[in-house]
Amino acid sequence: MTRRTILIEHPDDGATDDDRVDRVQRTLYEVDGLTIRTVTVTSAVVECDDASACEIACDLLVDAGLAAHPLEPDPSVVLPKPEREAQAYPPVTTETAAAQLVPKQP
Repeated sequence: MTRRTILIEHPDDGATDDDRVDRVQRTLYEVDGLTIRTVTVTSAVVECDDASACEIACDLLVDAGLAAHPLEPDPSVVLPKPEREAQAYPPVTTETAAAQLVPKQP
């Protein structure tokens, strides 16, 4: 499965945000091979069995009167961070913690 983020723009038709999210969800439910992960007013994160399902999703959203296009590359994919050496921080003691909480006197 391929995870994709689709950017969505709605027409200024007076619809509420809930109505807009509902319109996107109803449209995406029609696509075979597509799993909806999240939907907001401005985007949808979906998982597609193949690339054609993502293309069909965008086409259906456009047919529903929305502007829709996938992000390239997909920012919703979190890559593992490289191993870093531990940074040296001074140990926290009750005195150093208390000193940070007490405002300095002028």
